[in-house]
Amino acid sequence: MLIPPFQRNVGANRALHPDCLWIRLVRGGAGLAMLAALGQEIYDATQPGNSVYIPQLLSQFTFQSNLVFGLVLLVSAARPRARLPQWWDHLFGALAFYLVMTGIIYVVLVAPPDEPWWTLDMYWPWMVTHRIAPLVAGLDWLFVTRTVRGPWWRPLVWLCYPVAFLIFSWVRGGVTSGHRTPGGYFRRRGEPEIIQAGEGPKRPGRRVPSHTVVSREDSHASSDPDWYRPHCGGSLDGLYLWHARPSRPL
Repeated sequence: MLIPPFQRNVGANRALHPDCLWIRLVRGGAGLAMLAALGQEIYDATQPGNSVYIPQLLSQFTFQSNLVFGLVLLVSAARPRARLPQWWDHLFGALAFYLVMTGIIYVVLVAPPDEPWWTLDMYWPWMVTHRIAPLVAGLDWLFVTRTVRGPWWRPLVWLCYPVAFLIFSWVRGGVTSGHRTPGGYFRRRGEPEIIQAGEGPKRPGRRVPSHTVVSREDSHASSDPDWYRPHCGGSLDGLYLWHARPSRPL
């Protein structure tokens, strides 16, 4: 008869139990940092000269997953595990999966080519939501003791939200003719051209966030004859720099 893991490693499980004070402090601090970062993004989006549309910001996968995970971390820090529902670990696992996926996609596909994967020299809300939050989520899921065993099909359920989000984004992109989709923006002829993330002016020691409106004299219009053209930007969900003038005829 096999001995359950929580009985084989009693000392480690107790040291990493979710009710331990240090774990609750880390979770509480991370949750507050995530919510503060999201609040800063919303505040910056309301400033004059900013091209970010608030409903679009709120509809982003990164924003939604960080918001829910931040709230889950705060609740986990405030309440003992025994007072939380049995399905709490399942929810926590799904959110950890979403955050780790966000961090990997940002580092591999979205970050500017000259940005080291380990750097923290970036717009601080993105540093929290794209780097720190995924790291906290992954480490928490790997090391903190879980109290509920999940069935084999649990990861398949976790995939439902990302798949639904992609389908929604693609369908809405087709309906609205140019709506931003994850990983790119599809524009029609004559629409404003998008400046790649990180091309704006920089202050010493601080990268200008890629959703800041930047005017540039020399347009990098393309001769690509395709009707639609994707432009990858500096956020998992595509917060882009907009050029002030219409692009040249294709």
